[in-house]
Amino acid sequence: MLAKKASRGLLVDGENYRWKENNKCGHLLVVVQKPESNGQMLIVTIAHAQWDMDQCDKAVGPVTPKLVMKLIKFGLEKGWHPDSSNGNLELKCPAGFHENL
Repeated sequence: MLAKKASRGLLVDGENYRWKENNKCGHLLVVVQKPESNGQMLIVTIAHAQWDMDQCDKAVGPVTPKLVMKLIKFGLEKGWHPDSSNGNLELKCPAGFHENL
């Protein structure tokens, strides 16, 4: 379960979710889960458009609630079942993917 202290809340189509981001060298990781649930997590990895070793500490760009909402809807389309306890759904996406959502 995502800790409330380390994540942000978001309401999407009447459902509450919690999410957190992690910018790592070479990719952006966004994790989403329903609050107070041990259900499936949605784990989306988005590759950086340009991977510059000298710029690894810099974010790809802002991870906004609007982007996370789009990722939630995309995950649901791809078979994410946030109330299910059957493992997590991991999606790996190419650079620039999120710009086309």
